[in-house]
Parts: sequence; structure tokens; C-alpha cells
Amino acid sequence: MIQASPSTSEGSTLRLACPAKVNLALSVGARDDRGYHPVATWMVAVSLADTLTLTRTGEPSSLSVAFAEDALGTHRVDWPVEKDLSWRALEALEAHAKRTLGVEMVLSKRVPAGGGLGGGSSDAAGVLVGVNRLFGLGLPDGVLKSIAAGLGADVAFFVGAHSGETSAIGTGYGEQLSGAPHREVVWLVLIWPGFGCATAGVYKAFDDQPGPHEVDLDRVLTLAAGGLVSAHDPFNDLAAPACAAEPRLGNLRKKLADELETPVHITGSGSTLFLVASDEADANGLSKRVSERFGVASVPCSSIKRG
Repeated sequence: MIQASPSTSEGSTLRLACPAKVNLALSVGARDDRGYHPVATWMVAVSLADTLTLTRTGEPSSLSVAFAEDALGTHRVDWPVEKDLSWRALEALEAHAKRTLGVEMVLSKRVPAGGGLGGGSSDAAGVLVGVNRLFGLGLPDGVLKSIAAGLGADVAFFVGAHSGETSAIGTGYGEQLSGAPHREVVWLVLIWPGFGCATAGVYKAFDDQPGPHEVDLDRVLTLAAGGLVSAHDPFNDLAAPACAAEPRLGNLRKKLADELETPVHITGSGSTLFLVASDEADANGLSKRVSERFGVASVPCSSIKRG
């Protein structure tokens, strides 16, 4: 279970880790009449995390966002606070509670924005979970997940992660979530190429590929139920389209694979790449090698075992 650490100031402050996620499997179907793509995916929360500090103030709410010194790569906050998903999560919670919740929110980010790791969604989930605790609202996870679903499918996944549901299968358009066994910890190396991928462009490249495009739920479930994940096991139907839509990503992926002689995977619609390591020492060694040899940001991390 992801723990929230209370401060010593009479319980008026909570500090939460807001983890990133990796898609260890992603199968995508053809675009339907509504213009959406059905999917089946296995998502796991990982140890790379933002830190969210919430303080109950009794004053008008505020949100401060900055990237930490140990963030994965170099980034700047170039979006308005009122557009941040964390702020929208607070607004949604206030609308449900029918009351104003005065809280100072300070977000120290380590997860890159727009990299397919779900950082913004995780931060929003942290706001829902943390503010619920801080103000004693008593809303059960089911209600929080319902509020989260209005913000995005990944937000609902991360609400579950705070209760120990750190591994899940997503179906439908990703909004239908069910727990996955995740019996073994997966050691990973996350690689940030220094740029993001436009999701719309990746899906267009996917649609332009020759079909048929069908969701393979059985393949996703088989991988999730199989215990230890090897370097060759993850798969992602959007990997090739992401590389087609952003050739720099394809070039880096090929160079990494050739140099390291191991499969290089992509999470979500990109742009974060990842390797599967055999253990912590292997992850540390691979991460160092990637950073030194290719000059790109990388970090070793592990999946968070289901609570």
C-alpha cells in the first residue's frame, strides 16, 4: 500500500507519493464509430513518484508545481495552474462534497509530463485520496474512483493504487479496471528521450498501419498471470506507430537495442522507453550505461507489489 506520511502539525498536513505507471502490455483495436480505440492493457504502478504535500489552511486553495532536482530529465512547468489535472481533481471533489475545501497543494514532480507514465493522473488521484483523508470526508474508494473516472481512466487506476491495487487490467477504452495478480516485482529502467509524443499523431499512425486491428485480451491476461516478467515479455501495439510518428524515438530505440542487446519497450503512446532488468543491481547498471553512453535521462525503478 502507498503510504501517506502525516506531519507533526496536528494532522493538518499530509505528504503522499504519487507513483508513475508503466504499461507492460497494451493491445489496441480498430477505431470504432465514435472515433475511439478499444484497448486491453496491463498497468503497474512503479517506484518513480511525484511528491504531493497537502496542508489544510482554511484559506482559498492554492497549487504550486515544480520539478524536483532528481526528476527524470529536465523540464519546466509551462501550463497554467487552473488547467492542471490536480486542480481539476480538487474542484471535482468540492463539487461532490458540496463545500469549499481550503488546501495548500505543493507538488514536487519527478515524473515527466507527456511521457506516457501517467504522472498528471497520479497527482490528481493523490489530491482525491489525500484531501479526502485530510478533511475526514469519509468517501470510500468506489466514490473516489467514480469522481476520478470523470477526470480520466488513469486517475481511477491511481486511486486504487493508494489502496494497494497497484496492478490492474484495463479494458473498454481503458476505463474498465480489474485487479491483476502481479506476484513478482519487475525491475525496470525508464528512459526519457527529452521530448514527448503527440497521442493523436501516434493513433493516426496506428490507424494507417495495415489491419486488422483487434484487441487481444487473452494475451494481456496471460502475461499478467505469468509471474516473473522477462525482458522479452512486454508488448505494445502503439510502439511502432509511436516511432513512425516521432522518428527520433525510433532512432533512439534502435540504437539502444543494438548497443544493449536487449528489447527496448515503450509505455503507453510514448515517449518514455523502458527496459526490463533481472534485478536491482542489473537495473542500476543498465541505467548508468544508458545515461553515460547515450546522454539521455534514465532511472532504475521497480513495480510496486500489490498490497
